[in-house]
This record gives sequence, structure tokens and C-alpha cells, in this order.
Amino acid sequence: MFSLKRFFLGFLVLVVTLGALGGSWVEVIASSSTSMREYEIAFEKKVDVALGQAGVFMPSSAFAGTLELTREPAKGGLQTTLHPKFITRWLEVRITNLDGKQENIAYGLNYVYFQSNRVLKRYFDEGNLAIYRYDAAKKNWVECPSQVIEKGKKFRIVCIAPSFGIYGLATK
Repeated sequence: MFSLKRFFLGFLVLVVTLGALGGSWVEVIASSSTSMREYEIAFEKKVDVALGQAGVFMPSSAFAGTLELTREPAKGGLQTTLHPKFITRWLEVRITNLDGKQENIAYGLNYVYFQSNRVLKRYFDEGNLAIYRYDAAKKNWVECPSQVIEKGKKFRIVCIAPSFGIYGLATK
């Protein structure tokens, strides 16, 4: 009976500890892991998809096929001379058309966005924050002209994507 009592006491301590740390542990895992999601898209249809706090909006898709979003930790691995300080995970955007060919040029209006809060919006308004895209040909990060879209109490920092690839929200 004494060992059963110790077992339940130990179990209770474990449950309380995990409950207290659970929320922060999930945030650490989410911010450091890679996640991917695929979406079927249709020609001339509206697309608004996200993975976490970043996504793609197309008022009228110029593509039909599969849109793939991947969130990756913002870390080394890309050869580049400019290293912006990223504040979120990168968003990689890929489209494969119905013939199985990967599209590189973003025809039409294709917005890449990162959800924002009031603090980030203020930082953006002060000129200290922007979306960058990785230019694989130049092996460099290039600033993508960005703006804030406000809808009620929600904000999106957006840029018009000239190509599909890797995007990130970073300080200037």
C-alpha cells in the first residue's frame, strides 16, 4: 500500500509539472520544427491558405495544381552574403501544376503574408521590419516591398511575390 501511495504521489507531481510546462514546451517545439501542408488549387479561384502564422493569398489563382507550404526554422544552410535577422520561421511556397511541373514564376497577384500583432505592426510602421525572399540565382536575401493590411483587429504584413520560394519576416 505504501508503494502505491508513493506511485500516485509521484504521478501527481509529474502531471502538475507537465501541466505547468506544457504550454511553453509546445511553443518551443512549434518554433523549432519543420511543418508542411499541401492544398489543391484551381485556376481563377480565390486562394487564402496558411500554415501557422504565415500564408499565401491569391485573389484569382493563375494556377491549377498543388500549392505546398513549408515552415522551416530560420537558420543557416542557404549560401548568402546578406543575413537578415529573422523573427519567425521561414515560409517556403511551391506550386506543382497538373502536369507535375514545378512553377517558379508567380503569375498574377500572389501575396505572401505573415500574421502580425500591434507590436510588430508598430515595428513595421517605424521601418524596422520587412519580408525578405531568398533569391537562389543570386544566393542572397532580397527585401520584398511590404505593407500592412488591416482587417478589424488583425494585421498581415504582406508582399507581392515575384516568384515562388523561401520568404521570411526579418528586422532591417
